Amino acid sequence: GGTAQELKDFIKKYYDGTLATGLTGVILISDLPTATNGSTLTDMFYMDIDGNGTTSPDIWVGRIATNKLSNSKTGKTEGKLLQDYFTKNHNYRVGALSLPQHTGLIYNSSDTNLSKAYSSYSPKSTDFLGELSTGYEWTHLEASSAAAKKPAEKFVFINDKVISYSDIKKTNPKVVFYALFSPYSGTYTTANYIGGYCVFANDYGLAAIARTGSATGSFDKTDTFYNKLGIVGKRRSIGTAFLSSLQEIFSNGSSTYDLTLLGDPTLSIDPPIAKIISEPVVSDGASGKDVTCKGSGSLKNETSAAINNYYWFIPGEYGQAGSNEANYTNLSEGEYKIQLKVKDGYDRLSSWVSKTFTVGTVSGGKLLAPTVTATAESPTSIKISWTDNSQGKAKGGF
Repeated sequence: GGTAQELKDFIKKYYDGTLATGLTGVILISDLPTATNGSTLTDMFYMDIDGNGTTSPDIWVGRIATNKLSNSKTGKTEGKLLQDYFTKNHNYRVGALSLPQHTGLIYNSSDTNLSKAYSSYSPKSTDFLGELSTGYEWTHLEASSAAAKKPAEKFVFINDKVISYSDIKKTNPKVVFYALFSPYSGTYTTANYIGGYCVFANDYGLAAIARTGSATGSFDKTDTFYNKLGIVGKRRSIGTAFLSSLQEIFSNGSSTYDLTLLGDPTLSIDPPIAKIISEPVVSDGASGKDVTCKGSGSLKNETSAAINNYYWFIPGEYGQAGSNEANYTNLSEGEYKIQLKVKDGYDRLSSWVSKTFTVGTVSGGKLLAPTVTATAESPTSIKISWTDNSQGKAKGGF
């Protein structure tokens, strides 16, 4: 419910200090209000916090929109599509998603700025579906026409070759990220929009820059966009790279309104991945149990950004930083979860990973079942007695 202006007013409160400051971006999930510039669907309205969507943006905005992907076509409800998306998102962040080769595909385009993000890339202009089956971590695509019927549902290339959303579904592209410079491909208010099938209706897609209007070709400043995503730009997030490129376009006196970001803007290429590499080891301490645990951090494909720090945390206890080994002392009996995240040389934090462990009876005591007795004192009252039979440090349940 609500209007686009009401949603923007709410977002603005987290930007201007009314409720918070420092807002850098927003992810809009499911069927939230939309805005237009003329007849063009645009999220610039939300990105331009202090204006009406026609001046330079202040924050990034991402759309996770599955409500227009037909149940009969995808075989899944909106809720299931969202659930599956967040599952593969999490798996990507912790290194559990089976990724295609760490290269890029430039299809039907002379724009080679993708080389700023990937040292290895392939320019292609034929057999698009075959290339998607081969698999590339990033695909940059340019389609040439908006003249086809229901253009949001398909890519139309210069040789009139048409790729539909159903082709994408059947292929299950082995692609994680996309730049879809194809007319209306990101029109998330249209049933079966093809950008949605690339990102939300398969096993690999996580994010895409896509068009919501009739323009063709790459957008100005893809050099800035891909540079920010690359090693020189310190592997910034897709949202940060998108925002920077749009701000540069507006600072040069130009404008663009028909680009949208589908998926999670906080994702980046080759993120740092934390792992707990040993089971927590529990030993006797001075007045409880001590626990040690070892972890590791890495980037899957590059060595240019070493892991600079480790952060450990046990809820209800305290955090530790600096070492790949955690040491906690004097823990009482109970079940615990130890968590780890790492930071790389680009100042990117990994997602949390965790392991659970149990602290049993503390040395020097014995935990025994209590004795419970119930005695009737009157027709309406019962006296219940509880006797702690535990011994030593285990007395009182410790």
